[in-house]
Amino acid sequence: MRRFILSLVVIACVANGSDGDYLIRAEVQESTGIPPPPEMLAYDDGSPVWFSWSGTYRGVWFDLEDFLLEPQCNYYLQSVEMWFYHHEDFPWDISTYSCELWQGDLMGPMNLVEDNYCIAQQFSAVSCPFDSPWLYPHEFWIILSMESSTGGWPSVVCDDSPRSGISHSYFSDDFIVWEPWVTQESHGLPLYFESCSWGNLKALF
Repeated sequence: MRRFILSLVVIACVANGSDGDYLIRAEVQESTGIPPPPEMLAYDDGSPVWFSWSGTYRGVWFDLEDFLLEPQCNYYLQSVEMWFYHHEDFPWDISTYSCELWQGDLMGPMNLVEDNYCIAQQFSAVSCPFDSPWLYPHEFWIILSMESSTGGWPSVVCDDSPRSGISHSYFSDDFIVWEPWVTQESHGLPLYFESCSWGNLKALF
C-alpha cells in the first residue's frame, strides 16, 4: 500500500508599499490556531492482499485533481508511507531502497525532485520524510528504487481493488518503459500464501 501525505498551505498576505518607502517587504502567515491534519492521498483501498517484487523500479503516479484539491499549487509533500512483506520462501537480499519524488505525468517520471534512502520493515508502515517540496505542477510520481537488490527486493504490499480506467501503479526495469501493475501479469503472490495449496495458487495465474 502506498499512502501519501500532503498539507494545505495558507497563502501569505503582503502589504503594498507607498511612494518613498524602501523596497522591504514582510511576508506574514496568518495564524489559524492548531493546523489541520495533513491530507492522506492514496489510490489503494487499504486492504493488503498481494505482495509483489515486479520491476527494479515501482511507482505510483499521482494527480491532485483526482482528490479534488483546490488550488493545486498550494500543496507540498511531507512524507510517504509504504508497506512491505517478507516471506520466508522469498527472502530479501537487502532491505534498503530509495524513495524518490519525481515530476511527471501519465507518460512517466521526468525530473527528480528529492530522494531519501529508507529501510523496509515486515508488514508495518514505513514512513519516508521529505523536506516539504512544493507539488507543482499538480502531477507527480513516487518511485521506489530497488537498484541495490538482485531480485527486486524488498517486496511491496498491494491491494486487490479493481482497475478503474487509468492505472496508477507501475513498474519498470529500465526506467523508460513503465508497465501497469496487474496481478496476473506480474511477479506477485497472495499474502495468505502460507495456507494456499498448489492447486489454488496455480488457479490464480
